[in-house]
Amino acid sequence: MDRYLWFASADAHVPVDWFETSSAHIFKLDVPGISKKDVQVHVQEDGTLEISGEFKNVEEKGHVTWYAAERSLGRFARQFQLPDNVKLDDVKAVIEAGVLTVTIPKRHHVKSAARNVPVISKL
Repeated sequence: MDRYLWFASADAHVPVDWFETSSAHIFKLDVPGISKKDVQVHVQEDGTLEISGEFKNVEEKGHVTWYAAERSLGRFARQFQLPDNVKLDDVKAVIEAGVLTVTIPKRHHVKSAARNVPVISKL
């Protein structure tokens, strides 16, 4: 099974894009009409990113005749297993124009210098 497999759950479907740049992993989720108080972003110690929230129903006042009701309502939850090269202490989440962007900077490993490895005989 793919180590980075993500899971969707709950009532509402939330499309997501996940891509990697030279400096970060970036997640973009379509969350039109949702406020920051209705979305949660959590990173677990094992490197699992959890994004959840709720699209709330706005009641129309007075007598209303509905002709279409296609917007997603209800709770959503998505989980992603992050790779080992991320800085879990520096995650940023921003909602702008109906898109939640979660940015997780990459940790840059210092390469070890080339070296000779001694060979030991066990005779």
